[in-house]
Amino acid sequence: MGISHANIAIKYDLHRTTVMRIVKRVSVTNDFYHVKPKPGRPLKFNVHDLRVAIRKLASTEAHDVSDLQ
Repeated sequence: MGISHANIAIKYDLHRTTVMRIVKRVSVTNDFYHVKPKPGRPLKFNVHDLRVAIRKLASTEAHDVSDLQ
């Protein structure tokens, strides 16, 4: 729209580099909220296993981790 990064930063009370980073992210992904996945150790449970474990612990079907195994 022709507005400078500095003017946007002042208007929304953000740092100029924060505005630049958001503009760069949007130009690459076309999504304001896109965040790259974090590197690290893979989860032991997938999403389905985690939901089942939570349901069993909430219903007192399992009392602790040894019962879940």
